[in-house]
Amino acid sequence: MKAELPGRVNGAGRRVLRETLREWLDVFARMIATVPSAIYFKDTSGRLRTFNRAFENFMNMPGERLAGRRVHDVLPKQTADFLEKMDGDLLRGNSLYQNFQTSYVDVFGRELSVLVNKSILNLHGFHQGIIGVITDVTELHKTRGELDNSRKLLANVFEAIPDLLSVHDRNLRIVHSNWHGGYGHVPEELRTGGNYCYDMYYPGQGKPCTPCHVLEVFRTGKPVISEKHNPRVGHMEAHAFPIFDEAGSVMMVAEHVRNITERKQAETEIKASESNYRAIFDGTNDAIFVLDPESGSIVDVNRKMCEMYGCTRNQALRLDVEAFSSGRVPYTQSFALDYIRKAAVGESQLFEWLAKTMDGRLFWVEVNIKKILLGGAVRALASVRDISERKLAEEAHRESEERFRRIFEQHEDAAMIVCPETLVIIDVNPTLVMHYGFSPKRLFSEGPGIFLRKTELDRIREALGGITETGQIRIEPLVTFNRRDERILTSFKAKLIKARGVSYAYCTFRDITERLRIREETKRMQAKLLQTNKMAALGTLSSGIAHEINNPSNFILSNARMLHDAWKDIGLILEEYAREQGDFSIGGFDFSEARDTVPKLIEGIIEGSHRIRDILAGLREYARDEKTQPLQKVDVNTVVTKSFTMLQNHIRSHTEHFHCSLAPDAPLVRGSFQQLEQVVVNLAMNALQALPTRNCGVYISVFRDRPTGNVVIKVRDQGVGMPPEVVKRIFDPFFTTRLDSGGTGLGLSICYSIIKDHQGTIEVESEPGTGTSVYVRIPPCSRGEKAHEERLAE
Repeated sequence: MKAELPGRVNGAGRRVLRETLREWLDVFARMIATVPSAIYFKDTSGRLRTFNRAFENFMNMPGERLAGRRVHDVLPKQTADFLEKMDGDLLRGNSLYQNFQTSYVDVFGRELSVLVNKSILNLHGFHQGIIGVITDVTELHKTRGELDNSRKLLANVFEAIPDLLSVHDRNLRIVHSNWHGGYGHVPEELRTGGNYCYDMYYPGQGKPCTPCHVLEVFRTGKPVISEKHNPRVGHMEAHAFPIFDEAGSVMMVAEHVRNITERKQAETEIKASESNYRAIFDGTNDAIFVLDPESGSIVDVNRKMCEMYGCTRNQALRLDVEAFSSGRVPYTQSFALDYIRKAAVGESQLFEWLAKTMDGRLFWVEVNIKKILLGGAVRALASVRDISERKLAEEAHRESEERFRRIFEQHEDAAMIVCPETLVIIDVNPTLVMHYGFSPKRLFSEGPGIFLRKTELDRIREALGGITETGQIRIEPLVTFNRRDERILTSFKAKLIKARGVSYAYCTFRDITERLRIREETKRMQAKLLQTNKMAALGTLSSGIAHEINNPSNFILSNARMLHDAWKDIGLILEEYAREQGDFSIGGFDFSEARDTVPKLIEGIIEGSHRIRDILAGLREYARDEKTQPLQKVDVNTVVTKSFTMLQNHIRSHTEHFHCSLAPDAPLVRGSFQQLEQVVVNLAMNALQALPTRNCGVYISVFRDRPTGNVVIKVRDQGVGMPPEVVKRIFDPFFTTRLDSGGTGLGLSICYSIIKDHQGTIEVESEPGTGTSVYVRIPPCSRGEKAHEERLAE
């Protein structure tokens, strides 16, 4: 082999260098011949000068094809360009060494991962070439990938198992844990700090448990099963087993802790005679299946699965899920594949399955399937737990539940079962569904608020908050509403019941709407009877009063008429005297003023006397058993206007704000002008007397109620107002709030009777401090005439 020598060396120097290089290459070839790594030497022009058999095997070419060749002669262009560039970088650089890792595709198309280490050969101060060593690290990377997959599988197993799995060192420090099984309360920052197990599981304890099952495993090298109670979690079953190193010594202890509180409660409810609770599962872990979601075949299983199903691992890998299922629909291969494929797309599956052991025994399991990635492939990880004991407990309760169900569904009252704290509906009976018209689905989703208002819900929630296990609550009446928003009054009862250790409220709703209606109707009839008796007494009293007042009234009227006629003559004389003597005083008035005022005063006396006579006639009419119907056509606007004439002095003395609004389009009504005038005067006087100051006002308006056609007289004041208990009694005879100021309690009672005779209504709205509004509604003339004609026909 000939080496390329650098220029500017004389002849003798070149011969020395060639001889030295040749000797070195011979030695180098003998040295690398038996080395298993691929080694080569290239001169500075990039030609291969010598290499070992391992290099020929790596290149998959005989030495004759490689000797004297450049990389471009034996490798693909892309790879050759890269290697040539790396050679140039080494030769031109300051360092004599170079190493890198790259991918290499051999002649068979296999992609290999190789590690290349190179150095420059320097003889007598001149670069003679590059020595390279190639190491195939493909298998190393593959092994690392398999190790990563194994770690991922272990992590997925940890995460898939719902119980607590932990690994402890000899100092009782937690090396690794999934923190499941009720230990999620441990803060994240404490989970990775290598803390002591007793500080994490039992905060504040400060020392190992006595006895400690983990220390026992370190001492004996054998698995230990024990039961403990954790105040934060409940009753726990702990299974600790050793992890050995290569020398057979216990290196660490793995601990599997399962919450058995539910099992304890179930055993208590069925009053089991066993003194110690049996283990829920036979083994330290749940059975684990790794499944192919495409075919459903079993890729891998764990030791617990082999124990649970009575098979070896090799047997399980040759079978499918069908072999470990009952085979009864839906516990078949096709249904299992459906669950597996749903889990493979990210939808975790949790369900119960009827399983079968290798010897044909059937038993129930709970299966939790999740998606995992294993070796770059999507797999389904199934965690299987034996729930045979739970099924037996459920069967033991089924009969009592069925008996309760029959009683519940056949109950004649609407009934529901709710959570007493949240009022979430657990169940409803058909009577409640039919009574309120809501489907069970809506009742479950929307809760009792669908037929109860918030105030009633708060009453129930408050009552249930104080209920005891042996007590019962009752709310009556409780207002509910059906689907048509009809109001239903109910009698509500509730008591606590227990199911599987959980307390629920059993609630019933009995419809008492009709019962309360009859009760209220009876009260109203009694009130009407009492009112009738009162009005009868008022009639008797009114007749006597009218008779006593009638004579003085007639006397006043007669004298006033005489005085009116006399003034006509007296006025003429006084007129003549005034023309002769000038203006003079009479009764405190100048004659020029008294000349017009005195006739009005006399006319007022006459008009007042007429009014007294009409009122007395009304009282006598009220006292009669048979009342004659008013036959006049009356303009309500005129009635209101004339009433104000009589009230001028009262208005001026009580308020500075008196307003009246009339309705030009108001129809005529059939009735008595004087009686309606009496009503307006009475209501206006009451309004004026209710004002606390002259700055408060009275507002009277007449308008037509369009929907009914009635004529409405509204009297509103800004007075002190009345509480509800006073409003209820204002139409009672002799009831008055102004007894000290001369009130008799007859005014509004008479007004009520007058408006009733006019086929109308009178209503009062009042609140303390805001004033009072009185609404008088009278039917128009046509309606009144029709009613009158019907009464005459009778």
